[in-house]
Amino acid sequence: KGDMKHAFKLYKKSNSDPRALSEFHKKRKCFKQIIKRSKTVYFEELRNSLNNVRDAGSFWKTLNTFRKTKKKVNNVISIDSWNTYLHQLYPSSNLASIPRFIGVTHPFFDALFSFDEISLVLKRCKNNKMPGPDGVPNEFYKNLSVQGVNFILNLFNRVLEHECIPKLWGNSEMFMLFKKGDPSEPGNYRGISLMNTIAKLFTQALSNRLAEWIEYGNPLSENQNGFRKSRGCIDSIFSLTALVQSQIVRAKRKVYACFVDFAKAFDTVDHSLLWYKLYDFGISCKWIRILANLYSVTNTRIKMGQVCTDEVRVSKGVLQGDSISPLLFAIFVNDIDSFMHLNHCSAVQIDHSNGLLSLLYADDVVLLSNSPVELRRKLSVLERYCAENKLKVNTSKSKIIIFKKGRDKATKETFYFSGEKIEVVDTFKYLGILFPKSGCFSLTCKDMVTRATGAISAVKSIFSSSKLASWACKQKVFDSCICSVLLYGSEIWALRYTDQIEVVQTKLIKSLFFWQRNTPGYMVRIETERVKLKYFVFKRALNWLIKLLGMCRDRLPKLCYNKLLQLDCSNANIVKYNWVSQVKNYFFNLGYEWLWYEQDASLIEKFKEKILCDLRQQLITDDLVRINNSTYSSVYSLIADQNQNFNLYLRFNVSFEITRAISQVRMASDNLCVIYTKGNRYEINSLELCPVCNYEKENLAHIFINCPGYIVMRQKYLSEYFPLTAENVLIFKNKSHSINVYKFIIGCLDFRKSLLDV
Repeated sequence: KGDMKHAFKLYKKSNSDPRALSEFHKKRKCFKQIIKRSKTVYFEELRNSLNNVRDAGSFWKTLNTFRKTKKKVNNVISIDSWNTYLHQLYPSSNLASIPRFIGVTHPFFDALFSFDEISLVLKRCKNNKMPGPDGVPNEFYKNLSVQGVNFILNLFNRVLEHECIPKLWGNSEMFMLFKKGDPSEPGNYRGISLMNTIAKLFTQALSNRLAEWIEYGNPLSENQNGFRKSRGCIDSIFSLTALVQSQIVRAKRKVYACFVDFAKAFDTVDHSLLWYKLYDFGISCKWIRILANLYSVTNTRIKMGQVCTDEVRVSKGVLQGDSISPLLFAIFVNDIDSFMHLNHCSAVQIDHSNGLLSLLYADDVVLLSNSPVELRRKLSVLERYCAENKLKVNTSKSKIIIFKKGRDKATKETFYFSGEKIEVVDTFKYLGILFPKSGCFSLTCKDMVTRATGAISAVKSIFSSSKLASWACKQKVFDSCICSVLLYGSEIWALRYTDQIEVVQTKLIKSLFFWQRNTPGYMVRIETERVKLKYFVFKRALNWLIKLLGMCRDRLPKLCYNKLLQLDCSNANIVKYNWVSQVKNYFFNLGYEWLWYEQDASLIEKFKEKILCDLRQQLITDDLVRINNSTYSSVYSLIADQNQNFNLYLRFNVSFEITRAISQVRMASDNLCVIYTKGNRYEINSLELCPVCNYEKENLAHIFINCPGYIVMRQKYLSEYFPLTAENVLIFKNKSHSINVYKFIIGCLDFRKSLLDV
């Protein structure tokens, strides 16, 4: 580039000397060739890396290089304004004193850390994470020698013994990321806090022990599924679904659910209350003092570019950026149910001995009742709970759904919290899943399809910018970007809606290959070696069933499952309101009735691969049968044979332009073939005479075999495939075969176009 610029300057100084101009053109041509070669190499390396990734992290890292980055919002807030915001966020009046709890040494919490514990903490450190103010990255600690690990071990044990936290461990910095709304409002930014790495390692060691304690020593409330080992959103989604369905299937039964939104719950936790709650929960006094000492030295500041605000003491809220904070918050709100019980609130019964007052996932709380009176009581009790625990409810974001069967008359029931009305809605998105008041998921399906369809344009943009030619690579991107959206929670909501969600898969594939919109889905799947999304939905449901059957009998999802299982055997059962019945139908349709009645997790796990293989084969066979009976394309039924590599061309290392064009020929209907290539659209209508010879109706067989106008091109490109049958021409055996057919198609279409344009 420098040589090109220098040559241009010489040309300007030479008074338009032809030799100087020639030299400039030479340098510019050389520069463009270098750019072209570099781009080719760059995209080839990226494509290879995408094809060769072996783990999710590497895949997304590579894929994100092709994604369009969001436009950054310029910082329009002055550092003084950020200073004011930070002081308001952490007022000095909230500073808590160090608690002086007295207790005996706890054999579990107070034991010194072992070498294995610290080694595990260091091993699990993630790479490529931004360090805190000390600038020391995780990679430094991950690659310590044995002596280095022992040094960290002795340091942590010294802190554990003496309960003294180094002051520098409390330093942290916040980076503000714009969310939405007015960029000049500090409240429209989300703070990302970065702690010093050594402090995060220490709290991780504490977190590992605490996580074990809250599962086995003194378990958290069963209705809390957030931040717990082997639990997740699906536990809460299934529990709510099963509870609602088992209730509303009964005559005139309703479930009143209030989805409570706490205002900045993690950032408003009162430290003094937290220490007392930890003490009541059974956490050792030594640990409470250590945590309180850590919080007492924790300061933060907002960093904007190279400028920082003043340091401010973190006077409330659990710390950001460390792993123990979510567990501390879970303990902080763990007493909601006990508070409800003490205030005489009633539960929604699961069975004769178990009921559910509320459902928790971190700070997402759902209050459950069978009547409006009971829900109002719970809201009143929650109001007192929030006052005692210094929490605030965002009433504008909190909503109520009245779950009921059928189309009941519109209710005029009203509910209030602290004098503010809470809106009663027909749908609510809980943990990413839209819950309609009907208890069924047809609206959820529409919502997921809409979201996944919206992601199609983003995926096509990735295909375009990455210049991906491999169909296998495109499938990988599709499964990662779209199926991750479309199939989220599908094991719970999608068992009855597999045909509706299939539209997303066929729509994307048709748009990629430029196939006609009326191309049957069964042809789309067979051609591209895709199986119906029904397979993946049931696979997820099967895995969830195995997990359910393996749970302890007092686990909430297991209790809900047993209730649905009991309901499945009763006369009052309605399949659309029973997840168990829906899964059962899959087992029966595949011929595994005996396995269903065993209700054995290990046995189902043993037969899982065979069950899924049988389902896959059933779905493929159904598609092949429909192809053989189809009137859409008589040609395709001749070439769609699963016993040979009839779609091997999808694996050839050729331009996707070639792959797309020959696929359009294979997927054409008997009546109409539309080919898009090189920016042109060609339409072949079998009801019209051939414009080249005017002898007979124009269709693909006429073009490939009979039309005398294409004899020369036929001899040039198709001579080695005689006799010219659908099998010989359109089942591609190698790369050169597909290229020859492509050249024949393009040659014929260009010749045909030239005649029509005259």
